[in-house]
Amino acid sequence: MTAVAGEYTVVRDLIMRTVLIFAVSVLDDCTGLEACGEIKVFLKDQKIDLIKNRSGYFLFLDVQIGGPPESKYKVRVEAAHYFPLEKTVKIADLDAAIPLVLFVLKPRPRYPFPAGMTLIRGTVSNPGPYDGAAAEILDVGAANSIDERGEFVLYLKSIPEDTLVAAAGLIKRKGGGKIKVKATAGGLSGIKEFDSLFEGAENSLGSPLGMS
Repeated sequence: MTAVAGEYTVVRDLIMRTVLIFAVSVLDDCTGLEACGEIKVFLKDQKIDLIKNRSGYFLFLDVQIGGPPESKYKVRVEAAHYFPLEKTVKIADLDAAIPLVLFVLKPRPRYPFPAGMTLIRGTVSNPGPYDGAAAEILDVGAANSIDERGEFVLYLKSIPEDTLVAAAGLIKRKGGGKIKVKATAGGLSGIKEFDSLFEGAENSLGSPLGMS
C-alpha cells in the first residue's frame, strides 16, 4: 500500500525521499473556490495522473517518472462540471521554492450555479463541434465556451459599473443601448440583443442563435 505524506512516499515499511516537481491548484472561475466534483489532472503526453493530497493540490513527484524531470510538460485538467483546460508548464518558469501551477476552470452549462447569480443561457443554430467555439457579453468581460451540443451559459460574478447598471431587479446598459451576446464557432458568428437582464436570475435567448 502506498500513501503520500508531506515530502515522503511511504511504501509499507520503507521510506523514500521524493522531490516535488510541481503542484497544481484547480479553482472554479465562478466562485473563486476549489473546483467541485471529480477532477482529473494528468500529464497528457506521458499518461501520468497527478496525486491529490489532503489540501486539495495535485502533486507531480519525481518518483512518477523514474528519472530527472523534462524542461516542460503538457498538463490537462478534466472535470464533469467544467470545460477541460490544457497548459504547457515550463519548469524553468516556476518558483523553485513553491512550484505551483494554477488552473481556473469555466463551468459547463449543467454546472450547479449558486443561487442568486445572473445567468444567460443559450444555444447556437450550428453546434459543430468546433474548436474554440465561444460566447461572450460584449464589452462586459463575461465569456465562456460553447459545448458539443451547441449550448452555452454566461454568468456575471459582479456588475461592471463602467458598462452596466442594476436597478429594481433589472440590469441595463449604462447610458442606454442594448446588452449584446455574441457567439462564434467555426468562422461563423451571431449576436442576440437584450434591452435588460433579470438580476440574480436565469435569462434565456429563447430560440437558437442564428450563425452566419
